[in-house]
Amino acid sequence: MQVQNQPHAEPDPPAGEPEPYLTIHSLARYVGCSVASARKYVSAGDLPPPMVIGSRATGGRAQLHRWRRADVDAWLAGERS
Repeated sequence: MQVQNQPHAEPDPPAGEPEPYLTIHSLARYVGCSVASARKYVSAGDLPPPMVIGSRATGGRAQLHRWRRADVDAWLAGERS
C-alpha cells in the first residue's frame, strides 16, 4: 500500500495536543487516502484495527470505531522502516 506523507487536514485541538483518537475520516486524511480506501485497508489488515466503543446490545446505541493515533503512528513508522 502506498501512503502519502501528508499532515491531517483537521485543526489541532487546544494547547497543540494531538487528538488521541481518529475517526475513519480523520484516519484517511492522516494517512493520505480516501475513506473507502482506508476501510479497504483496515479490512485487509493493511492498517491497524480500530477500537470499538459502545455496544448495540446496550440501549440500541451504535458502535463507534476509533483508531488510537499512537497505534497509527507506530504502524506508519513500521511501514516506512
